[in-house]
Amino acid sequence: MAARGADVNPFSYTEETLEEIAGALSHERLHPYLDAAGGDRERALRLYLWNTAVSAAFIESRI
Repeated sequence: MAARGADVNPFSYTEETLEEIAGALSHERLHPYLDAAGGDRERALRLYLWNTAVSAAFIESRI
């Protein structure tokens, strides 16, 4: 039996969504992730979200 929601890719964005998210972030914030992702905006956002989750985990562990 497949895991619940296993066929859903949470990182699949439309071009419109990618544009909106990238527009909401400053160039300075997103640029390092775009560099690391070789200019791939979707991959850069995946890295950004991963970094946010890891950072939040460290903050929560200190509370």
